Parts: sequence; structure tokens; C-alpha cells
Amino acid sequence: MFYQVWNHFDAEACPGKATGVRLRLDNGIQGYIHIKNLSDKHVSNPEERVNRGQLIHCRIIKIDVPRFSVECTSKSSDLADVNHEWR
Repeated sequence: MFYQVWNHFDAEACPGKATGVRLRLDNGIQGYIHIKNLSDKHVSNPEERVNRGQLIHCRIIKIDVPRFSVECTSKSSDLADVNHEWR
């Protein structure tokens, strides 16, 4: 029933959930860190880890040329790159 779906949304019974963090690199390129790449520890809410305007260190893991954006990670293990996965 289509009207039941709209009633569900109108009642704010399904407010949504943050899935990651949008960011802007120093050079102005837009990026995104998926919630699974925020930390080596489990993160259920990205707002608990980062604040708007906060400077964070991250590593680019994927370049999306058509969208002129990047996907990043801020996991300590990825930043340290002990196994040389990102070189």
C-alpha cells in the first residue's frame, strides 16, 4: 500500500541514518569516508567521531574521475600502512 509508506515517512518513523562523512580536501576536491572506513573500531554514528569543520587525516583509496571526487579512509591501520597495501 503506497499511502502507508508515505504515512511512515510523514510520521518520522524512519529518520534515516548517516552512512559516512563528506569532506573537502585542501585542493577543493570533494570526498567521502564511508562509516566502515572511519576507524579500526566499530563506529555506529559518524557524528561521534568527527565534527563539522574538523581537520582529519585521511588516505585516498579511490578516485572517481567522472564525479571529480575521491573516496578516503581514516583508519589508523590504513594511515600507518604497515603492510604497504596503499603504496
